[in-house]
Amino acid sequence: MRTTSDERSGAVPDDAAHVWVGAALVGMGQGDTRRAEHAARTGRHVLPVGTRIEVLEVYCSRCRVPYSERACAWPCGGAALRNAVNPSG
Repeated sequence: MRTTSDERSGAVPDDAAHVWVGAALVGMGQGDTRRAEHAARTGRHVLPVGTRIEVLEVYCSRCRVPYSERACAWPCGGAALRNAVNPSG
């Protein structure tokens, strides 16, 4: 997964804070399989600057809760779940 701006800036992440991400559809072109093959192989697809994409869903990458005003008020349980699975870290 890519780093967030908070991670790049060196800000200390709050374990109870949600990390919101957007699931999107990105077209690979019609009939041209080179782009699709590259994306499937590398897990990446570079878009031209200024390309608009349609965001299908926004959710927390830690706990997978869908974004809503109510969800923003709840603490994220994802970090606690990961620590419970891996007690050493």
